Amino acid sequence: MVDKLVEDYWDIMPLEELISDNGSEFGAHRKGDRKEWESRFKSHLDSLGIKLITSRIKHPQTNGKIEKLFDCYNRYRDDFEILDDFVYWYNNVRFHESLDTKHHLQTPEDAFWGRLPVEARLGVAFKLFDEVVGNER
Repeated sequence: MVDKLVEDYWDIMPLEELISDNGSEFGAHRKGDRKEWESRFKSHLDSLGIKLITSRIKHPQTNGKIEKLFDCYNRYRDDFEILDDFVYWYNNVRFHESLDTKHHLQTPEDAFWGRLPVEARLGVAFKLFDEVVGNER
């Protein structure tokens, strides 16, 4: 998944940090009282210059966004035949519930693009332009 993000979006806006829970699948098992640890996953992120941040134990608010996604998926998954349809609805149709009143009628997609730095938006435009021009050759 990280490699796919890097492949598709790194030239637009490099990923600086990644938050995960303390699951052993992320290598977040520490030995003794050490706060540092090593794992293949963490080493791969380090090689890309991405800082891995693990959530505090017994503090679900740290992962609130993903927990909200899982909750919403469990409530609405029967309304969709495939996961991609749910993901599209979640990001592009459903209004974001926790935006301030100025932005309360935005979808997560709208909010994302609205908060993306100008240089990242230009990166998207250049990437799309290169794809179109490349396809016409």
